[in-house]
Amino acid sequence: MTGGWAGHPTVPPGSTTVEITLTPDEGATVLTRRQLGLPDEGERRIHTEGGNQYTGRLREVGRGT
Repeated sequence: MTGGWAGHPTVPPGSTTVEITLTPDEGATVLTRRQLGLPDEGERRIHTEGGNQYTGRLREVGRGT
């Protein structure tokens, strides 16, 4: 799928590609998320931090906590 934000000066809608891979692992599922095409290191850092936050929350929901 594509990613981006309306009105964002360097990451407009459709400017990045988001890949999500689900891999079985000993009775669990490993989620890997990559966002390709971010324009610079600053955007990559910000998006990594945000992705980690929401992936962590997804983990909690999956565990029922």
